[in-house]
Amino acid sequence: MIRIALTVVVGLAAAGCAVSPSAEDPPVALAPLPETAPADAVREALLQGAAQAVGQLGRVNGYWSNAAVRVPMPAALARPAETLRKLGAGSKVDEFHRSLNAVAEQAVPYAAEALAAAVREMTLDDARALLDGSDDAATQRFRASHGEALVAYLRPYVEATGARIGVTQRYKDLIGDYGVLLRGSGIRELDLDAYITQKTVDGVFYLMAAEEARIRRDPRARGTELMRRVFGRL
Repeated sequence: MIRIALTVVVGLAAAGCAVSPSAEDPPVALAPLPETAPADAVREALLQGAAQAVGQLGRVNGYWSNAAVRVPMPAALARPAETLRKLGAGSKVDEFHRSLNAVAEQAVPYAAEALAAAVREMTLDDARALLDGSDDAATQRFRASHGEALVAYLRPYVEATGARIGVTQRYKDLIGDYGVLLRGSGIRELDLDAYITQKTVDGVFYLMAAEEARIRRDPRARGTELMRRVFGRL
């Protein structure tokens, strides 16, 4: 009787082993990627880079605290600014410089929607061709094709923000009391709105390029399954 019972137990155990998955079974195969996957992965990388850039820059001191993207004092004002410091107006110089960056920080969030729309317009052939490019190939191609349009799109927001912050008035205050003395330093009227807009866009593309490089090199930076699979094959 005992032998019969043991035989039944062993048989049931064997049957159970036959239907239970083994720890050594191979993983379930992933579905094949569609033909558009490489292009879609490049688009996703650009979208992630744009979101990261706008998120980092569009906050208090987003530009000012990052030396790589900080809006510098306009070159035409570099020498006059030093003269003003010697005349005791250093605090006004600093206030004006900070205001340039404050305009960029408050205007750059308006670029988010335009960036996303432009990325989605990228053709499949263009995006696919950039997959095997350099660390920032997609960003640089995107900048070449959409950079000027982004500047034109963002300028009205820079103008409105600059007017609200009073950057032009700060500029006038900066040179108003010292205009005669500064003529020898080459002081002249500047299109501050154009200058700030260009520097704002430069900062966005700088951080987008850095994020693209990170995505290509570091699997942990790939925010979607598609990016992980496509860039993981490179």
